[in-house]
Amino acid sequence: MLKFTNTVIRIVELLLVKPFVLPLKIYKISLDNLSAYHEVDNINNEHILSDDFPTFVYLTELYEALIILTYPLGLIISIYTATKLETNSSYPILFILAFTYFSPIFLSILKELVNITLDIIKYLKNIQIK
Repeated sequence: MLKFTNTVIRIVELLLVKPFVLPLKIYKISLDNLSAYHEVDNINNEHILSDDFPTFVYLTELYEALIILTYPLGLIISIYTATKLETNSSYPILFILAFTYFSPIFLSILKELVNITLDIIKYLKNIQIK
């Protein structure tokens, strides 16, 4: 038998909590990925594909860097907008901050699409080697 309260709690979590926690989680994962760039596993995975597909490998690293830069750039843009704004309205600044906060989700979606392609290529390359 289904538990209605558990289902409602899960729905509330997915609709109200996850969207606000996910950008920070993505940001932290990107920080971890770029800081662990020179570890052995990462170098081996990159080496498999970097000779044949250097652009794809570069794109995944670029998306990590863009995700990390979103919060500092968004903060700088919102401060600049606040200084140049001639009205007392704070809506443009709030819009910029909201867009900045959720932008790691959109960049992560693009990065994952590239990663799916890279994983398929890596899998085919491993089959070819065997």
